[in-house]
Amino acid sequence: MMDPVKLSDVVEQLEILGGDTDDTHRVWLDKRNGKIYAFEREILGIVEDMDDDADLSDYPEWQREQIAEVMNFYDRWDRDVLVAFPDRYEIREYGIMEEFCEIQGNPQVCNQLERSIHGKGAFRRFHDTVDRLGMTKEWYAFRDRVMLEKAREWCEENDIDYTPKRESFSCRKAAIDDIETVTDLLAKLYYKSKRKIEENRASLREENIVLLSGDSDGIFLAYDGEKAIGTAYCSVRHEYVEGTESSPVGYLEGLFVLPDYRLKGVGRKLLDECERWATEQGCSEFASDCEMDNEESYRFHIKTGFAEVSRNIHFTKPL
Repeated sequence: MMDPVKLSDVVEQLEILGGDTDDTHRVWLDKRNGKIYAFEREILGIVEDMDDDADLSDYPEWQREQIAEVMNFYDRWDRDVLVAFPDRYEIREYGIMEEFCEIQGNPQVCNQLERSIHGKGAFRRFHDTVDRLGMTKEWYAFRDRVMLEKAREWCEENDIDYTPKRESFSCRKAAIDDIETVTDLLAKLYYKSKRKIEENRASLREENIVLLSGDSDGIFLAYDGEKAIGTAYCSVRHEYVEGTESSPVGYLEGLFVLPDYRLKGVGRKLLDECERWATEQGCSEFASDCEMDNEESYRFHIKTGFAEVSRNIHFTKPL
């Protein structure tokens, strides 16, 4: 049995192929030994068109070694163990750029990025715009996450053992015995300082006791082993919910994941539990909201299938 393929090696090949604008190479992974074979399409074409008695001396010296490598590769060809990497059209780096534009919470930023990817020279113009907006680090972090997920999916679709594996987290519905854990996690969501948490924890605990004792709300906990790493609180709303057409509607009231566990699928897993629970309560729609300046929350909502339906600005004045 071969050692697991390193995901970093798969990601590296996907990045190379995704940036190969002329689509000049084809790449395979040998499942027997994890070796990656990359050949120029031109050389592959030459070998495929060669006669059985062809003389390598008839070809330029710079091509001979490559031709010999391809011939040796084809001699060992086995469709069951040689898996072709996707080409640039399947990887669609342009699609990753589009997705990055769509998840921006700031409409002005979104518009600037979207304008940059239309027309000739879109790739260069997009990167120039990202740099000008000071979003280079954010763009590459997003691109790396998408490429990593593409690498995992490709390995899993082709029964390729890889490392590191997906981290395995569990979720379950919270019970009254979880009151302290739920309160600690939700306090971190609602209050941004230790002082505020200390001031409000007791009243929040009382509110959570009511929620956990009733049937009209669902609170879920995510775990890494025995460690609680996140929580989600959802309700069933019978009043009209902006952008919906039915009643009742499941509503995500709050979701929190510890910083070290973010961007690892924990939030999505908690959301799945909330949606499943809302379906059991007779809901056919699910809704949520976030502050207009909370771009992290906005991106999470867009990435997990929510569609923006409206924006509001609230005003106050003394009387």
